Amino acid sequence: MIEKSLLPFSVQRIKEIEQNIAKTRKGFSKFFRVFKSSERGETDGSQPNFRMNRSELELRTLIDLAFVIQDYETTLSNAEYPSSDFKRIRAFLHAAHCDELKLYARIAHERFYAQSSMKDVMATANNVYEMYERGSKLKQNSH
Repeated sequence: MIEKSLLPFSVQRIKEIEQNIAKTRKGFSKFFRVFKSSERGETDGSQPNFRMNRSELELRTLIDLAFVIQDYETTLSNAEYPSSDFKRIRAFLHAAHCDELKLYARIAHERFYAQSSMKDVMATANNVYEMYERGSKLKQNSH
C-alpha cells in the first residue's frame, strides 16, 4: 500500500518542490539573496505568531519528505539553508528540527560517519538538544 501510493506521491512532491525552488533561485547566488533577504527581524522566530515564509516552508517540506523516503542526499544538501535562516531569526525549534534531520541523514548516508566521528555525532546531537531546549523556553516565555 505504502509503496504504491505514498512513495510515488512523495517522490513527485519532492520533484515539484525542487522545480519550484529552481524557478525561484535562477542561479545559486540569487537564491541566497532571496532566501536571506527576508524582511524579518532578528527575533521574529521567537514570536508566538511566527510563521514560516514560502521559501522556508518549501525547503522544510523538501527535507522532511526526502528524509521520509530515505533520500538522504537531498536531505543533506538542502537542510542547511533553512537551518541557518531559522537560527538567525531565533526560530530555534525549526532550526533544531533541520539540524536533527541533517544529522540522521548524514549517519544514514555516510556509511562510516558515526563510527569514525563519534565525537562529532555527540557534539551535534548535544547542540540539537540544546537548541530544542532554547526554543521550548522561548515558546514558554512568549505565552
